[in-house]
Amino acid sequence: MENKFFSKKHIIILDIIIVSIVLIVLAKVGIEKLIIKNEMKSAEHAVTINDSVHMYSSPKEKKKYTSIEIGSDTYILKSITDKDDEDWYKVIINGKVGYVKAEDVGKYNTRYKSRELMLDVSKFNMQNNFKTIGEFKAFVINNNIKFVYIRAGGRGYGQAGNFYTDPHADSFADACEFLGIPFGYYFLDEAITVSEVDEEVKFITEYIKNRPYINNVLPVAIDVEKHDEKGRADDIWESRYMFVNDLIGKLEKENKKAILYSNANLANKYLENVQAKMWLAYYPGVTEIPDYWYSDTTGDGALNKNIITKMIGWQFTEKGIPKVIDEKVDLSMVYSNYLLYDSMKDVEDDIKRTNEMVFGPINSFRKNEL
Repeated sequence: MENKFFSKKHIIILDIIIVSIVLIVLAKVGIEKLIIKNEMKSAEHAVTINDSVHMYSSPKEKKKYTSIEIGSDTYILKSITDKDDEDWYKVIINGKVGYVKAEDVGKYNTRYKSRELMLDVSKFNMQNNFKTIGEFKAFVINNNIKFVYIRAGGRGYGQAGNFYTDPHADSFADACEFLGIPFGYYFLDEAITVSEVDEEVKFITEYIKNRPYINNVLPVAIDVEKHDEKGRADDIWESRYMFVNDLIGKLEKENKKAILYSNANLANKYLENVQAKMWLAYYPGVTEIPDYWYSDTTGDGALNKNIITKMIGWQFTEKGIPKVIDEKVDLSMVYSNYLLYDSMKDVEDDIKRTNEMVFGPINSFRKNEL
């Protein structure tokens, strides 16, 4: 009987120990969850910027947790410097908590110069440049892209003039929203009547209304261009600026600030009288990011005062920059203060500094073009 008594007593003690251990573990897990929940309130949004990033269970190159794909959404909970002066982040990636080297993670840099680099994207970039939206996010961070324009859709240039939307626009917008990148939408305009202008206003305003992104802060860009094939607006180029003005004016009545995007030569020939700021494309064949402006080139319109005083963006390549930015993408230089604060001061200051060169004859200071 005595042995049975002690046996029961031992079992009770063992049960108490086990329950105590379980309670301690649960308490520890609960406390850790509370700590992480609290850290998440101030977590920085970032992405992995290298291929096959390693996550570890502690800030050491031991006990590898898992490998993370490039461009994975990363919540930075804490910064840590180890005894070897190597920087680490405590992070949450794909729902898992772990540690990664700081060099493998990138955040959007909110410090701006007067002119900054901008990327514009559409479904064609997902076909030709990026296999995943993660690669797009890593590309933006790795190349210090400060602004992004996304093709939302537009009216087709065929006779039917049907509306369409870009199938990857929401993915691009989600990526910019997560990283805190200021972005905007561009729409291709092909209106040839006042009633079609009204249709485009409705299409654009409803599209944006249905996507209430916080970081969609750039003006709507109205894309007006010629096409390799016959376009429905090809017969009205002499008067097309009036339809564009009507479209932009009506958008602004809907509290949608708008700018014009077009080819610089086309703008110089037909669109000079558009009453909006301009983002123009002219490709001199660059081998580095320009430290000069479109007005310093020999392109048509570079000496057009009416254009230059309204120009807030210059798309200087559609093929990236060899050995600098290898992806063949559209890149622009833009005036930061205009896009962020609607200020033309930097534009006016640049024009004042280069007034003689911009409005006088071409001189030796103009950049040689390839």
